[in-house]
Amino acid sequence: MYELKKARFTVSSDIVVTPEQFAERLHSQSFDLVVAEHPSPNWQETQALEVLREVKKDIPVIFLVYGLKRETAAEFILKGAADCN
Repeated sequence: MYELKKARFTVSSDIVVTPEQFAERLHSQSFDLVVAEHPSPNWQETQALEVLREVKKDIPVIFLVYGLKRETAAEFILKGAADCN
């Protein structure tokens, strides 16, 4: 958020903890971008992507990942990720 604001983007955020909250927010508002922590205690591996697919929203997702393993990167790519760095 800080870096986007520093680059003069107008930024607001909504924080959700569960997949159910995420789906509710996606139904009630429009979003330009989703930023998700991975791994997260309340989410399974690629559940954020699955929720987006279920609610038929085509929103870019950036995962903040600590210690990305090859297996995890492969799973993200198989689920539709465009890039894993």
